[in-house]
Amino acid sequence: MSESNINNDEAAVELYAQAAAGIFSYVVDCKFDESHLNASNLFLAIEYAYRRHPRFWRDLKIETVADGVSRRFPSWRQILDQSGKRPNTVLKELEETIFMNAFDEANAEMLLALPESERPTNADAAFLLISKILSQKGLQKQVEYAERDGYRCGEEALNGLYRLTQGQRGITVERLGTGVARMYRDAVVNRAY
Repeated sequence: MSESNINNDEAAVELYAQAAAGIFSYVVDCKFDESHLNASNLFLAIEYAYRRHPRFWRDLKIETVADGVSRRFPSWRQILDQSGKRPNTVLKELEETIFMNAFDEANAEMLLALPESERPTNADAAFLLISKILSQKGLQKQVEYAERDGYRCGEEALNGLYRLTQGQRGITVERLGTGVARMYRDAVVNRAY
């Protein structure tokens, strides 16, 4: 393994260690108790922990989320079981949402790789181009996933592309979910003091 790969691996380990710590901080700062253990609240914790980094969503493992939650609720799986919620159901919902974000992230990066003059400018065109590229690569399951709710993947790819191009200019454009998570956390923290 080359030194470059080792440095990349170390950076990824550090990135996801920070993500787990961010999830823990969010859960603590928002004063979550056992009743807050559901996919929606935990996804807000993930959004709070989000870092603008290539492949953040594609490389995020559900174990990172479980690690962050376990720091606050070591027996969270048993807590969910006792409340009638199934831990595996909550994890499955989170995995599906992470996959959706990973798909959007990959599509945005695919559009970014195109010459600027060839990039689509509306959701319909982005959807059609993404579907075409995925089809050409023989990725039929991804094409079907793209088609699941119309042009949503085109819209989200364009949103991601905008964040990426602005990032190249040194301008940070926050994800909507990350902004919502930060506002909620800030409101709870400010109310506590």
